[in-house]
Amino acid sequence: MELTKQAEKGCYARTCDCGNTCSCGETNQQPDLSGEEAVETVADAATVATAETVVNGATAMADQPDKMQQELEQIQQQYLRLMADFENYKRRTRNDLAAAGKIALQDFMGTLLPVLDNFERSLEVGGDSYEAFKTGIDMIYRQLTEVLQQAGLEQDNPLGKPFDPAIHEAVSLVEGESDHPVVKQMFRRGYLFRGQLLRPSMVQVGPDNQSTEN
Repeated sequence: MELTKQAEKGCYARTCDCGNTCSCGETNQQPDLSGEEAVETVADAATVATAETVVNGATAMADQPDKMQQELEQIQQQYLRLMADFENYKRRTRNDLAAAGKIALQDFMGTLLPVLDNFERSLEVGGDSYEAFKTGIDMIYRQLTEVLQQAGLEQDNPLGKPFDPAIHEAVSLVEGESDHPVVKQMFRRGYLFRGQLLRPSMVQVGPDNQSTEN
């Protein structure tokens, strides 16, 4: 059979050997393509598919730098957060160690105070027979005091100074009128450690004679 095109119907119909033309039906029938036409059609379809693949691949490659940049920024942010957390941890650790060391040293200083008390009592003993002994004790006392002062221990020397309840403990009172009481006598020395009160001085408080006379 041969193919004839009916232009007025816009379809194709088959012509039988008898010369009669069969109707095309509801769906237009595509003509049978020759070998060359079929090859060209397949080649065109392949070209279109290849072009679409190339375009899609190029688009994906164009999007990759943006994704990589976003991932890199996320990694950098995570790194910065980790570094900040680590620095905070190191600072807290240093502060904790410093506080613990200060407390330990402060406790150590407290244990040495009775030794200083005994040295002071020994120095108060009179008599010629004790002169050489007193000289040696005095030397040891001064050396020990110097070492402790270098470590941060401070002696309170309250005699004749205004009474300060923050660092003085009044255990005795001399009668008299005065607007500015002073320390008249010291029964036990007080100490400070790096500006912090370690123990108060036990003192006798009385009127300031100079202010009373004036």
